[in-house]
Amino acid sequence: MPRLSLTDLPWLPRTGADFRAELRSVEQNEVGEWGSRLRSLSNQHLGLNQAIALARTLELLRARSPSSSLSTFRLGLVSNAAMDFLKPLLVASALRYGIALEIIAADFGQIMQEAIDPASLINTSKPDAVLLAVDHRGFPVCTASPGWPLFDPLAAIDELRVVRDALRRNCGALSLVQTLPAPMGLLFGSLDVGTSGTLRSTVAAINLHLARDVPERGDVLVDIEWLANAIGLDEWYDDRHWHMARMPCAQKALPLYAEFVARCLAAIRGKSRKCLILDLDNTLWGGVIGDDGLEGIAINPGDARGEAFRAIQAAALDLRNRGVVLAVCSKNEDAIARTPFRSHGGMLLKEDDIAVFMGNWDDKATNIERIAQRLELGLD
Repeated sequence: MPRLSLTDLPWLPRTGADFRAELRSVEQNEVGEWGSRLRSLSNQHLGLNQAIALARTLELLRARSPSSSLSTFRLGLVSNAAMDFLKPLLVASALRYGIALEIIAADFGQIMQEAIDPASLINTSKPDAVLLAVDHRGFPVCTASPGWPLFDPLAAIDELRVVRDALRRNCGALSLVQTLPAPMGLLFGSLDVGTSGTLRSTVAAINLHLARDVPERGDVLVDIEWLANAIGLDEWYDDRHWHMARMPCAQKALPLYAEFVARCLAAIRGKSRKCLILDLDNTLWGGVIGDDGLEGIAINPGDARGEAFRAIQAAALDLRNRGVVLAVCSKNEDAIARTPFRSHGGMLLKEDDIAVFMGNWDDKATNIERIAQRLELGLD
């Protein structure tokens, strides 16, 4: 089985053959709540054409009547790249988080002009936030004659600060500031990152500054550097798309890019996930506790299969330590389901780490509703 790539959004199901028909059905339904139906349709891996169709349907229905189930968000967009392909994917991704997104996009490359002119499109539109979609190709270069070009991190940092301050002053919007993916090329090989003035060292210095400065000044960091590294720079960049159409990244990376930005918008709207609900058998340990018994499940350190399940537990503990509530939902006898937590030395998770423990033979949908009620959290 081939390894799934993050660019495939593997946690989302693939769209069915009747996606367009379902959109038309929502459009033709003049009464009722359409927001929840569009949100349901957005929870699939959408290609560009499907995202365009979904965004058009959203625009049409919003013009007819507002949706009570969707939050609204006006996002300004400025970039040194052409973002036309990204916009419908942003709208579709935001829908997954219950947000009806309206995008106000500046003209290509008009970053500073849009920020400092009080009468610009972005400033007069009064967006809730502005995405500064800028990469290393959008920053100034100081050329040292007769040597090679010198890149100046301070100049780039100062330029970004001027843009952010002007947007805050002229339209009152916070900025979503991207970190910069590292460049592909190396001028000095392994010495590149430590040689002052190279593009690689400049990008590293800018990102280090942004990681501190952006949150301190009340703006939001969007860590696109991590995203590009996660899929690989060779998968992120496509020079053909840049030279032909000034696309910021490879087309196949755009859905993941949009999803990552949408998560930041959801966090701004208070829609961060608050609870992780865990299954048990073949999720927190290998095997079935009711059949294999305490000694038969795979969870021991030093065993390859057991280590894989311990890694899942470690990830859950990391989330708990940052404030995410953990719950268990398992079709099982309650006492048997709790046995590994109480008696197996290989378990990283303990019973006290679980806020709500549902071990019974009821259907999981009902148990998830019970968990939400117990925690006083919405099902979204």
